Amino acid sequence: KSVPGQERLVMHNETWRRFLRYPGQQYDLIQISGGDAIGSVSGLRAQQERYGYTVEAFMDALQRLSPAGVISVTRGIQMPPRASLKLAATAIEALRRVGVTQPSGHLAVLRSWNSFTLLVRRQPFSESELQLVREFSRQRMFDLVYLPGLRSEETNRYNRLGQPLLHQGVMALMGAQAGAFIAGYDFNIQPATDDN
Repeated sequence: KSVPGQERLVMHNETWRRFLRYPGQQYDLIQISGGDAIGSVSGLRAQQERYGYTVEAFMDALQRLSPAGVISVTRGIQMPPRASLKLAATAIEALRRVGVTQPSGHLAVLRSWNSFTLLVRRQPFSESELQLVREFSRQRMFDLVYLPGLRSEETNRYNRLGQPLLHQGVMALMGAQAGAFIAGYDFNIQPATDDN
């Protein structure tokens, strides 16, 4: 329904995944968030299914992006990294399933002291876009976790950790030995699917 005085604002009372399956326009930004965006991934909700964070959910969103569109997901962070690496692995698998052969150019990951943000695109990030991400991070004191071409000395600058574990993990997920890294990790970081 249209909102009076805000003709460009249209509200839909629908889950975002169902909404994206309706035929229609493409989007420049798809912000995936839920009640647990920065909240706990343990405790009372630890066993709750989150169908917005699966390979199929990312595929739905990727297919509705405009050519320059971006998916943005912000969630809470915990150490050692678990849900953050699972989410990155899930996005990488979704990119592969929609035909992206080199996912490394299609992701950017930032973090604060208690959250991380994953940016995913169907098209690779351009050098000028990567520079904008770097400048945004510098101005707001977000740590860069992953960008195409990111050097390790560019990570872990503001909200310093003993080791840049999240950066190392995402780099491993992008590498040739990603399967072995996932299989040998202390937590289950297999890409999430609608049925697993």
